[in-house]
Amino acid sequence: MVEHVLSERKGEWWVSILGSREKDNWELKLAGPKWFERSYTLTGGAGEHQPDAIRRLLLKLLLSRA
Repeated sequence: MVEHVLSERKGEWWVSILGSREKDNWELKLAGPKWFERSYTLTGGAGEHQPDAIRRLLLKLLLSRA
């Protein structure tokens, strides 16, 4: 899903999701061209670890791009 969201965007994009099974919060980082950077904390209890939730979040973060 991540690749699909970014496939039509120009330039190189990087997405990292760091977390563990022991913690409910994971860190998502998105970086792209022209120093675009966003980060977000994914909360498992809120369902944010699910692929579709991550896809929706990426779309929101990309819309915030100036």
